[in-house]
Amino acid sequence: MHKKVLRNGILVLVDKKESNSVVIEISFRVGSNYEDQRVLGISHFLEHLLFDGTKSRDSRQIAFEIERYGGEINALTSNERTSFYVRVPKKHFDVGLEILSDIILNPLFLQEEIDKEKNIIVDEINMVNDTPMFYQWILFVKTLFKVSNARHPVYGSKETIKVLSRQDILDYYQKHYLANNMIVSVTGDISDDIFSKIEEKFKDFRTGDIQAPQELIESISQKVEIAKERKNVDHTYMVFGYKTPNRSSPDSFVLDTIRAILGGGMSSRLFNEIRLKRALAYTVGVQHDPNRTFGYFAVYLSTDKKNVELCKEIIIKEFKALEEITQQDLDNAKTYIEGQFLLENEDNAKRADNMSSFEISSSHEIFESFLKHINSVKIEDVKRVGRQYLNEFYTLVTIEEK
Repeated sequence: MHKKVLRNGILVLVDKKESNSVVIEISFRVGSNYEDQRVLGISHFLEHLLFDGTKSRDSRQIAFEIERYGGEINALTSNERTSFYVRVPKKHFDVGLEILSDIILNPLFLQEEIDKEKNIIVDEINMVNDTPMFYQWILFVKTLFKVSNARHPVYGSKETIKVLSRQDILDYYQKHYLANNMIVSVTGDISDDIFSKIEEKFKDFRTGDIQAPQELIESISQKVEIAKERKNVDHTYMVFGYKTPNRSSPDSFVLDTIRAILGGGMSSRLFNEIRLKRALAYTVGVQHDPNRTFGYFAVYLSTDKKNVELCKEIIIKEFKALEEITQQDLDNAKTYIEGQFLLENEDNAKRADNMSSFEISSSHEIFESFLKHINSVKIEDVKRVGRQYLNEFYTLVTIEEK
């Protein structure tokens, strides 16, 4: 991987490899954790608006100029970043770069588009709230975190979205969409003049003082937290988890390893105990999400309401069983992680996204050395981290039938 900081502060990460495609992802170090209470959801809202027209293209033209070549254009917003990407056949790299640069440099933010987008996002919020497998995570982080903005949905709320003004949008764009707050990650079969091409496209992009979010430190949980909501569902959705360290912590790699032991596919411990042995649930999984300022570790499943207590007991039992893991258990987890990492990053889009997401959560160097960190995990690390974080002070949320 090659790294270069351009004259106006743009960080460019390039991974050149033989491929039929090229992916360009442009990320900004801004997401829902940067928002104050009055404008919750504005990062995600602005992401939508950048596809709604520029000085030279309307929304349909933006999509058509990529899709006409069989390409893809999309975006995402998280707690700590907003990213826009295109994937195109390699010979159409210049087209992909032109479209991305246009939507970022020349958005119109027309009032009529703002009004339409408000309706779209309210509909998106309703869809998430109506879909338990999505909404369970909204309920979980709201219950788990007490002071961090990570407790809020990335999309904000219907109330805050409805009152956002065009001036709010312009102010937020001017404040955070800066060259020196921007990362360009590119993967695929790329020409050697890529840095000069990116620099030319963004040569007039403004710079400014980067506004970091207020870092609100979450205290370690000292009690069990339980939240229940009743919806029109036929069975119960359950998330059981904990606050954990950020990606820069060495313990985050130990938790990656624990995730593989407990939830790495159909042969993992929790899948075996809950689904294969007892047929208590169809869906069983483990998620570990380490970011720049926060992290969490959670087991999720869906089951009959009467099985929740038993599932909880099984999860706790498996956490405690980490004290008894063998070297073979650890080696199997490492092999699983290595295989998943290598296969996932064969996909240019996923690799470009990982390059930028690691840069924002820690550094791209950690992405490049990820497997080295995993391979350095020892049995005593698993035991220590399991005791320290996966303890008796859990958070449990359920969505149950009315």
